[in-house]
Amino acid sequence: MLDKGVEDHIFTGAVAYIDLHGEICSEAAGTIDIQPCSTQVTLETVFDLASLTKPIATTLLVIYLEEKGLLKLNNSISHYLPLFKKTLFENVPLWRFLNHSSGMQAYSPYFKTLFGLPEAERKKRFELFLTQEKPCYTPGETNIYSDTGFMVLEWVISQTCSTTIDKLFSREISGPLGLETLCFKPLTSLKTSCKLFLTSLFVYLFITRPKFSKNPCLRLSYSISFFVE
Repeated sequence: MLDKGVEDHIFTGAVAYIDLHGEICSEAAGTIDIQPCSTQVTLETVFDLASLTKPIATTLLVIYLEEKGLLKLNNSISHYLPLFKKTLFENVPLWRFLNHSSGMQAYSPYFKTLFGLPEAERKKRFELFLTQEKPCYTPGETNIYSDTGFMVLEWVISQTCSTTIDKLFSREISGPLGLETLCFKPLTSLKTSCKLFLTSLFVYLFITRPKFSKNPCLRLSYSISFFVE
């Protein structure tokens, strides 16, 4: 099935895991990208989960912090990020950023400017860019999937906990669940089909072959990560 998917150009490469009555079968097929002489996918290949980072990491951490009483979804964004005061987003509640109804643009090419700056200056400039955004629709009027809105949420999380989202995710979510292969910023020695950029600003989750647990809850956690993408 995987070979057929590669042949039909549905994907360049993939890894399949099947757990049948405790017996695990795994297969790999294809390459990590479409370039000639591309690296072959193996059972150890690291995959970029891309926008699955939003529900698996960012949203889970917002819920976790809300349960801990550190965030309230009805509070305005400026309550947590004072730099949004006197902007057009000042009174937009946190939950509108979660359900993509905040008015934020779907995407803004910040990297075009940030790449040209010294690394030490990028974070502050990035935050300034976010506060300078203008609504592309009246908040609550509709829902537009927004990378930019979730970048704001990442900032809220980091500001609230005085740590980075990758460290918090490891400490509070993936670590306690034993999901050691689900992480931000994998080791540089691991081959990946995606090039990380500006990782100190906004990062994606990566995953490689899991060590399956006998705990069905952990297997469910892996199945979410593998089969939604």
